[in-house]
Amino acid sequence: MDNYRRKINIISIDGKNILKICLATLVVYFLVNSIFKWKFDQVITTFRIYYLVGMIIFSILSKQVFHLYNHNKYNYIYMYIYCLVYVILFGHSIQLAPDNSYSAEILTNFIILFELYFGFKTIEYNHKTEDKRYIIYIILKIFCILTLVLYYRIFNIVSIISFLSCIECFLIYKIFINNDSKSYNPFNINTYLVLVALIPITSFFSLFMYPLNGAILRLRELVLLSVFNIFFSMFFKNFMRNPYKELAESLNKKNKILDELSEDIFIKNKELETSILNLKNKEYLYETFFRFMPHPIILISLENNRILFANKAFLNLVDVRNVRDVINKKINTYIHFVKSSSDTDLTFNAILSSKTEERFVNAKFLSIYKDKMEDLILIEDNTSKVLTEEIKKEVESRMVEERIRTEFLSSISHDLKTPINVIYSSIQVQRIYTNKNDIKSLEKYNSISKMNCISLIKLTNNLIDMSKINSNFLMPNLEEINVVETTEDIVTSLVDYAQNNSIEIIFNTNTEESYLNLDYEFLQRIILNLISNSIKFTPVGGKIIIDILDEEDKVKISIMDNGSGMTEDFIKDAFCKYSMDKYSRKTKKGTGIGLFVVKKLVELQSGTIEIKSKLDEGTKITIIFPKEKLGE
Repeated sequence: MDNYRRKINIISIDGKNILKICLATLVVYFLVNSIFKWKFDQVITTFRIYYLVGMIIFSILSKQVFHLYNHNKYNYIYMYIYCLVYVILFGHSIQLAPDNSYSAEILTNFIILFELYFGFKTIEYNHKTEDKRYIIYIILKIFCILTLVLYYRIFNIVSIISFLSCIECFLIYKIFINNDSKSYNPFNINTYLVLVALIPITSFFSLFMYPLNGAILRLRELVLLSVFNIFFSMFFKNFMRNPYKELAESLNKKNKILDELSEDIFIKNKELETSILNLKNKEYLYETFFRFMPHPIILISLENNRILFANKAFLNLVDVRNVRDVINKKINTYIHFVKSSSDTDLTFNAILSSKTEERFVNAKFLSIYKDKMEDLILIEDNTSKVLTEEIKKEVESRMVEERIRTEFLSSISHDLKTPINVIYSSIQVQRIYTNKNDIKSLEKYNSISKMNCISLIKLTNNLIDMSKINSNFLMPNLEEINVVETTEDIVTSLVDYAQNNSIEIIFNTNTEESYLNLDYEFLQRIILNLISNSIKFTPVGGKIIIDILDEEDKVKISIMDNGSGMTEDFIKDAFCKYSMDKYSRKTKKGTGIGLFVVKKLVELQSGTIEIKSKLDEGTKITIIFPKEKLGE
């Protein structure tokens, strides 16, 4: 609706102004005729020059204004102006020389060319805007045909001129006198635009419709001059003055808005200055507070971890007198963060280095804003607490070692006394059975003595080896030995010992001979320790399986039983010195040094050992010796 209203405002003129223009035109017309003494040719020539100059001036001035409206229909105004200029020139030439057929032919061709071009522009505009109404094109088409028909004298010229004059008067009345009665809808507006365009066209095309008598011709010239002045006034007012007036009003509104914005910015700047002043005051207050605070505090940049501020307490802590020696230094120059289980998101354990000593501290980050580029760190000297904790841990560790040592000595004394007492008792009983010549009973107690001797040998070797390991004196005597034969001999010697406990021993191998560069005595102690442990923790009716697997680059020796097994926690510490599980502590079986010695003996021969066990399901211990050591 606003768009149509704007179109009407552009091509409308007040009725009172029309009356004034017509009166002024009448005065000018009579004045010009008086000057030229009513010579018609000179008067027409003067008016044609006036029309041309007016059209040129309007064309030049309007070109700078039309782009403000941004509408394709305003392109037709230029076409209308050019058409009028052409008709004025050639129409006047035809009137001055009626027999000039050349000028008439040019005018006729121009009318056809103008109709074709105007039709093309109309179709192009309709195609772009998808507007399917061709009323303007159809009316101009009819008018062009009518003009050509009149030119070739098909109809009576006087009647046609009278018809055009009637149309012209009707259009002037319809548009200029009664323009307030228009309704703002597309059809009425488009019709209105066509009528506006037809008024000057009907006036100017009727110029070359002659012969006419002098009075009618002068009357037509007066009407033509009035129409031109009305349109020129309308165009000048609506296309020249009003756009600049609207532009000035728009600029005034924008300037007013800018003034209001400037005032708001000025007020905001005042508020900002006040806020900045308050911030500076608070900054000074906080800086003074932090400077004299008894706890060490530093301000660091999160971008490069450099110190931006340090209070006096921090300078005293790092033994620095001048704050300039600290500013812009990397934080790791003084503080080294230590990973600890007690660390939180904002508190960390750290070591603070000064010129003379190192201190244990807690570094607490005070800022909770993740997007800040600076952060405050509160330093808490925790040295005495850490030293106290270390002393406490050392005392507890020594107490544990002392307890383990006591249990170890108790276990050793038990493991020494028991086999010796059993052997001594067995010898006493053997004397009795010797006198009775009871061979079976003698063999039984001989086996008992042998088992306890093996236990003593194992315990003695472990104690000796542990002592040598602690003093770094234990060294292997490497030689080429048959691992299968050596292991089989040890297993055979322990068969009776296992059978007395109702335990079955099974020996498997995938080869009869496998030579490795090992220490013979070390290998014996390893196998003896592991099989003895399996017998010790395997219940009656259990089974122990020894497997030797000879592979391309290594040899695996596995001892597997279905005994009591180990817990996951104990497996981690199984090879540690004095380590014993809960079952061993309750039954006082073992000293906790067997697996420790076994692991060291294996590693001294470039081997590895691993444990797989589940509680109440059994244990599998695998020893792996590489073959590349053979022959060295």
